[in-house]
Amino acid sequence: MFLKKLLIGVVLASVLSFASSALADTWVVCDPQSDADGYKYTMDGSDWVTTPYEEYVYQGVSYALVANVENVAVGVHTMQVKAFLDTGVGGIKESAIIPFEFTKPREGWDGSIGSPTGLKLIPIP
Repeated sequence: MFLKKLLIGVVLASVLSFASSALADTWVVCDPQSDADGYKYTMDGSDWVTTPYEEYVYQGVSYALVANVENVAVGVHTMQVKAFLDTGVGGIKESAIIPFEFTKPREGWDGSIGSPTGLKLIPIP
């Protein structure tokens, strides 16, 4: 269920244009979690990155911000994401790792593509 909601969040983040300049970049998001102090993620086999818990409200819906992916290269990317909680007594507790894959489209691509023009038959020896 978490993976499905994470996928929905990143699709929303990457397809929709945020009206607020405070969050004009593309983010991987998930549903808010009252039991998380933040998230840890790795992308394309890189080192783990830790981000503090932060919520963002977009069109009346709250999301937890996981990772800013605005500056990643165009193409397919694979992430592993987990939530963490500092219990203060028992140390850091981490959730199960959730795999996540997304495709970042070309810059400025609006989802449309032009139709071919100038179609004709030519002989090719």
